Amino acid sequence: MHPYLTVGTTVIDLYYALLGIGMGAGSLVAYLYLKGSIGRKRAALLVAIMIVSALFGAHLAHCVFHWERYRVEPRRLLEIWHGGHSFLGAPALCAVVLVVLSACVPWIDLFAVADAFSLGAPLGLSIARVGCYLRGCCWGTPVARDSVFYGCSFKLIEHRLIAVHPVQLYSSFANLLIFLTLLAIARRERSSGTVTGVFFVLYASARFILEFFRGDTPRMASLYNLSVHQAICIVMFVGSSCFLLLRRRSPHPRTFSGPSS
Repeated sequence: MHPYLTVGTTVIDLYYALLGIGMGAGSLVAYLYLKGSIGRKRAALLVAIMIVSALFGAHLAHCVFHWERYRVEPRRLLEIWHGGHSFLGAPALCAVVLVVLSACVPWIDLFAVADAFSLGAPLGLSIARVGCYLRGCCWGTPVARDSVFYGCSFKLIEHRLIAVHPVQLYSSFANLLIFLTLLAIARRERSSGTVTGVFFVLYASARFILEFFRGDTPRMASLYNLSVHQAICIVMFVGSSCFLLLRRRSPHPRTFSGPSS
């Protein structure tokens, strides 16, 4: 992998660079969808709050999933610039923050705002996953020598360099498709909450399948040899599907009109 880019005397960590670009791109999508209905300043404020919430949520989720690395140094729990990030934690904390804000601030429509950020999330994640590929984290399972993907990614496992599935790129492509699908839905759907529901259904489905190609997530016999992430995806899929059915029975008009310049 190639985790660093040297420009003159400056060394750029491509993982954090692409993570930042991804968050910026996803946030820009949300901002463009919100500013027409709540104003530029309010949209920018919401974006800033969600960025901080997403970073902390993703980091804290990584700490939970890899607690053995952090329990000896609890102070690292708050050091979001150290360790990794687990995307599943980002929407979890963002949802909590958004629910609290919508209950306290009258101009925040919970589902309309959630739709805006749900639209931007897969675009940002698609870019960030390329950073994961360059860094070599979130690696895949061993790939057969005759596979078309052989040689795309390697991992040093037990002192052996093994060819693995470039699952980070699979994830990047899947999230790009999710973004394009949501963009098409957002342009014609007038009921708030639909984009959010569809995002979680599609993301849970894609993540569940991709987990079978992940080599860094342990399987659990108590979960029928599934990973913890797959168990979460099952709950996410069922919950989001039920949410979509309920929203279809009692639709709510969307309060933002889409991108504006």
